[in-house]
Amino acid sequence: MTDSRPHLLIFSAYPPNRGRLSEYAFQLSKALASMGVRVIVLSDAGPKEGGRDDCGAVEVVECWKPDNPLSLLRALLHIMRRRAPVVLFNLHFAVFGRSRVTNFLGFLTVLGAALLGRLLHFRTLVLLHNLPEAVKTDYFDLKPSLSNRVGLLLAEAMALRCDSVVVTTKLYKKMIEHRFHRQANFVPHGAWAWMPEDGVQISKRDSLLFLGYMSPAKDMATLSRVYRDLKVKHPWLKLKLITSPHPNFPDSMKQLKEFSGMEGVEHLGYKREEELPRILRSCVALVLPYATSTGSSGVLHLVSASGLPAVVSDLAEFRESLYDGAGIVLCRDGEEMVQAIDRLITDEGFWLNLSRRSRAFGDERSWQRVASELLKVIQGPPSTDQAGTRPN
Repeated sequence: MTDSRPHLLIFSAYPPNRGRLSEYAFQLSKALASMGVRVIVLSDAGPKEGGRDDCGAVEVVECWKPDNPLSLLRALLHIMRRRAPVVLFNLHFAVFGRSRVTNFLGFLTVLGAALLGRLLHFRTLVLLHNLPEAVKTDYFDLKPSLSNRVGLLLAEAMALRCDSVVVTTKLYKKMIEHRFHRQANFVPHGAWAWMPEDGVQISKRDSLLFLGYMSPAKDMATLSRVYRDLKVKHPWLKLKLITSPHPNFPDSMKQLKEFSGMEGVEHLGYKREEELPRILRSCVALVLPYATSTGSSGVLHLVSASGLPAVVSDLAEFRESLYDGAGIVLCRDGEEMVQAIDRLITDEGFWLNLSRRSRAFGDERSWQRVASELLKVIQGPPSTDQAGTRPN
């Protein structure tokens, strides 16, 4: 008996692997499966011969490895053999590994799949979480040389050869349509759904929270200065660091030396999602000091529905989130972060207002809603350029 459900093949990192958008892929796949879509994930993690993931409704097939360009040929073979009507690539510009060559070859694989799709009559979509022109690449030891600029431009152009393009910020939609004259579809990042057991209260909250994978984009020197200055005025204040190294930056944990010997700092390592609500109940605010944009913040969306306000760097992705209703305070430097956090501590009305905004922002971006918006793109016509023609 044939399976009559809509059939979707997703190329993505996936749990138990961490980082590289694996958590996003898990939540999106689970939401799509709950809506009756047959989802198969071509993953860098999971059962060797394929199987079911923890949500029990998504088939996971391990077929590629980061930093292994030859394994990408195996992914292409799986795409051809599976014959799914739609193939979705869940990507940012360092998903395929640490090296420039590996990532360039990864985007060449996307181009190959897009061309195969036109020969074998399946549709390709690319879901892009960042764009190279929006990132200060020198923070990642990628100098703005001519060869690097050309390589990134070509990688971006190859990704945009897919039949449809989806991005997670409105800014990226504008950038693609302006620079490449390609239609792009905006689908917001999904937000996790949970509420603290005791409701949303400011009482008994005694900690700041930093959450996320460690990488050169995180400005830990500023965070340490902010905490040190606040500790003078609020000696009871603690700082919880929930972090582990990003797989592309295994040496990044050395940034935590900024907190060596500081009283009240707790390094909690990596925490599973189900462990977070208990920790969030003790936190006054999420603090995200970023040195550069890296795409729509998964961390912000992870905690929003819990009602936790966030104090963040003044970057384009966060400005857009604020415009869309997020409960955040934009700060240009560490001094403004100190002022914002101090007000959250001392002004309960201000804290409660941001908490309500945060919850509403999270509710508006549920994974079910994100999956529904993505299905509209999948079921609609292929994207067109601004002249109204499908790209060749």
